[in-house]
Amino acid sequence: MKMQAPAYREVSAGDIPSLLIDRAQINVIAGVVQARANGVTEHVTGPIQGRACAVDIAMIRFAEGAELNLRVPEEKNTLIYAADGAVTVRARSGLRQIPSGHLARLGAGDAVALSTQDFSSAMVLAGRPLREPVAHWGPFVMNTPEEIERAITDYREGQLVTLQPMP
Repeated sequence: MKMQAPAYREVSAGDIPSLLIDRAQINVIAGVVQARANGVTEHVTGPIQGRACAVDIAMIRFAEGAELNLRVPEEKNTLIYAADGAVTVRARSGLRQIPSGHLARLGAGDAVALSTQDFSSAMVLAGRPLREPVAHWGPFVMNTPEEIERAITDYREGQLVTLQPMP
């Protein structure tokens, strides 16, 4: 979404759906998350969708001994951040424990089983790989050095973002 007009959408806590499934509370912020526990499958859709969000973002809080299976679409890679407490991840790539404050990257389309021994929380992010070149300089991220130069010039000339007065 390079070189697009900026957009903003406020999302309050009350807009974020919450689902309790086998002692795990899932809050889906963006995209869609498919979770399964004890033979029950649930699809939860977050309030941020469409062009503004090409990723799935969920926060999961686990009670002691909780286990939850997530299905990630084949075309998406997944990141799992253990925000508070350790989380055990079982995927095609094997079994691993993510210590609190650490991040794990999983491959595309993994069915992921998350479990905990203690109370913990994790953030799950899933998205399609860009599969295109990336160039960056400071806060600017584009595909080529030429695009970076153009963005810097636009910024310096005040053309990068046009702010409208608030009503």
